[in-house]
Amino acid sequence: HRVLHDFHVAHPRLADDPAEVLADDMRALIAAAFGGAIARNFQEHAWADRLHERADAYIAWAVQREAEGWLFESGEQKRRYELVLPDGASLSLEGRIDRIDRSGQGGRALLDYKLRTADSVKKTLKGGEDVQLAFYTLLEGDTVSEAAYLALDESAPVALPQNEPATAALSLRGLVSELFPALRAG
Repeated sequence: HRVLHDFHVAHPRLADDPAEVLADDMRALIAAAFGGAIARNFQEHAWADRLHERADAYIAWAVQREAEGWLFESGEQKRRYELVLPDGASLSLEGRIDRIDRSGQGGRALLDYKLRTADSVKKTLKGGEDVQLAFYTLLEGDTVSEAAYLALDESAPVALPQNEPATAALSLRGLVSELFPALRAG
């Protein structure tokens, strides 16, 4: 997460730099991030190698995303949402969003990085009980037009979007509004 965040902060507009420069910078960030970890535990070398192997594909994906009108806005953003429950109590919801992009049309996209394969992420989603993207959408507010998991352990990143993020966030808010007073009531 830190490598991708630092990369996008250093290169807020990918079109400004050649792909080779972007790849070199990404690999330098990976090496810096994993240098100490590898010294402490050689097995971390496997993670660093996997990220190095995927750097070019990630950059190609990010450049294409930018060309489609999505610009990196921020990353690793803490958000907080105060939910007033039907019984008058208040519940503070907090989270950290991996990546927020904005479009030229004013919408926002929330991306959650997953260092797993797309199939692995899909298996997690099959139960229908995953609420992470809906939770992030609730935290961010009504400007969210897209929310997706980004599976990074692939030959090229795979986005797994949530259908209707605003509807999912409203549904989650309703569920939490019912659940917490019921829990307190026993």
